[in-house]
Amino acid sequence: MTDDSFRPNGLRGRTIMTQDTFYESVYVKGRRRRWEADVDWTVGRASARAEYTWVGDDRLAQGIGDQDLPDARARSWYVSSTYVLTGEDKRRPLKAAEPFAQGGIGAIELAIRYERMWFDSSPVGQDSTPLRNPRAETIYPATTRP
Repeated sequence: MTDDSFRPNGLRGRTIMTQDTFYESVYVKGRRRRWEADVDWTVGRASARAEYTWVGDDRLAQGIGDQDLPDARARSWYVSSTYVLTGEDKRRPLKAAEPFAQGGIGAIELAIRYERMWFDSSPVGQDSTPLRNPRAETIYPATTRP
């Protein structure tokens, strides 16, 4: 990552539907590290899936006095589960036992999902007050959960 732009170039948090930004970018320079893990499990009519993502951006020489700042972080996870109510197995593609176009009700699947996403900086110390400034030592946390 470079700091060539005059605008902050880090990650930002934005909703898909309304394009509202709930986490503004901060100035970053250095390496971006991204780690992800996921699991997918299916048995009979049920399935479950979970994923965790961690992203860290270096903020080298990004302080007001060109000092290095703690890494900017973005973390997220979700867990979801589905269940086929009409009895078919979860083979993909899911084919209805009684197709809708042929007089049946088709395949009906119930799904549930819970997720969280948050942005902050690596911990600095007890005396560091979080601020919303894109060059703040401690980034004010933003999250999708109150």
